[in-house]
Amino acid sequence: MKEKTTKVCPICGSAKLYYEVGGKIGFVYHCKNCGYLGSFIVEANEEMIHAIKDEYNNKKGDKING
Repeated sequence: MKEKTTKVCPICGSAKLYYEVGGKIGFVYHCKNCGYLGSFIVEANEEMIHAIKDEYNNKKGDKING
């Protein structure tokens, strides 16, 4: 049985993505959570999604703390 994956933002792990541009040339995705704009997205399982989110939150915390 194939493991369930979800398309998520490679920066923050959010699934709140929408198409900014699409068609014959490919898609450009926009993340509603972090503002990422690009053609690369990740098809991740739950474990990978949590890892991406943890890394994003840690980096975000580092920027706030200094």
